[in-house]
Amino acid sequence: MYADQPIYASELDLLHTPALQRLYDLHQLGLTDRVFIDASHSRLQHVVGVLEQADKITNAIVLNLGADPGKSLSYGAPQSSLPEASLRS
Repeated sequence: MYADQPIYASELDLLHTPALQRLYDLHQLGLTDRVFIDASHSRLQHVVGVLEQADKITNAIVLNLGADPGKSLSYGAPQSSLPEASLRS
């Protein structure tokens, strides 16, 4: 389903911590693997999958912002777009 995922050394160090290693024995799908043999998905595998998706999202944002130097990434709604009722106390 997914290809090999490159992992930075700092991410690998984090994955080797005892807190994350204990997730290897916890199953994401509960007891489903008892019925369906190929349904073995641990919480650690889930964390690595989420890491891959977050990496794809951040790379897409960087790529899109780099394509147009005039664009900027802003957080929150600008004050002018807020309804008037919310501006009054």
